[in-house]
Amino acid sequence: MAERVVRGLVRTQCALDSLARWLGDRRPRHTAAQWRQAIETVRRDLLFMQTGARSYSWDCASSVWNVYLDTVGALIFDVRDSNNRIWVWTTEPTDADCTVAQAIVWAAGRVQVDLIADQWVLWPAFEGGPPMDMRSVGGRAVWTRSRTSHVVAPAGYLAEVLPQDNPDIGE
Repeated sequence: MAERVVRGLVRTQCALDSLARWLGDRRPRHTAAQWRQAIETVRRDLLFMQTGARSYSWDCASSVWNVYLDTVGALIFDVRDSNNRIWVWTTEPTDADCTVAQAIVWAAGRVQVDLIADQWVLWPAFEGGPPMDMRSVGGRAVWTRSRTSHVVAPAGYLAEVLPQDNPDIGE
């Protein structure tokens, strides 16, 4: 296993799968399945509903997620394009041992904050509307309308949302 230093901590690289990789010296107590599912879900949704100055200016389809796990089980990640440019870098760690819904909500929230703050990309958002929020409702991760918490789509299913599904139409 290869080692590298990230923010002063030594990380050991362990294969996660083709679209993400563990970089850390310990795995979560439970399997990494919740994080694999969270990354796959958020990554699938990244392909849809980006608006703003730099929307779709990066190849999010071929992005690689690097997952960093420290010795106490705190997790952060970065998302890089095929040129190794970092588009998302989380600075707020979370506990790696969590449910799938918690992992999806946290990962989507971190991606959303970085894209809006650093890249001027609203995601996900209907054209001309505010970005949606990711929430856990009934133990499932869902995209909700930010003003009313109305559920717009389950996490991972933005491809099925149509313009006429925009809850702001008619208001």
